[in-house]
Amino acid sequence: MSPDKLFKHLIFILLLFLPITQAQNNKDNIFPSGWKAAAQEMVQTQIVERGVKDARVLTVLAQTARHKFVPPDM
Repeated sequence: MSPDKLFKHLIFILLLFLPITQAQNNKDNIFPSGWKAAAQEMVQTQIVERGVKDARVLTVLAQTARHKFVPPDM
């Protein structure tokens, strides 16, 4: 295969996969950046008020991005 043809194939492959990588990057940004504040409020108003006191549990609940576990169509 000639270098020119090889170069064209390489460019084609790069252009083919670029949209896929961009879509994956954008998928993580579809939720507002304020979800952490909402999660912290949820922990305080729903979890702490129900008697949960373990700091490790409260920290994990405040830091877990639960929206990533919900199917996109919901």
